[in-house]
Amino acid sequence: DIRGVRGFLARAARQGAEVSLQQVDGNVGRMIASLFRSLKYEELNRYRDSLRRAVLLLNPRLARTFIAEVSY
Repeated sequence: DIRGVRGFLARAARQGAEVSLQQVDGNVGRMIASLFRSLKYEELNRYRDSLRRAVLLLNPRLARTFIAEVSY
């Protein structure tokens, strides 16, 4: 449920936690891809800010890698 992901990101931001892509399992990536395929365009726009927050939590090197991966 995307609301759970959004809540986690909000809590992580408040606690100053650093999210590392190296700790994210490939299954999570597939789950997110599946979720986004099932959302309508308007819903995707609503969750865009949550994704931006997630990227900001990454350290700069991992953020660049993440952006390069999703920009293909």
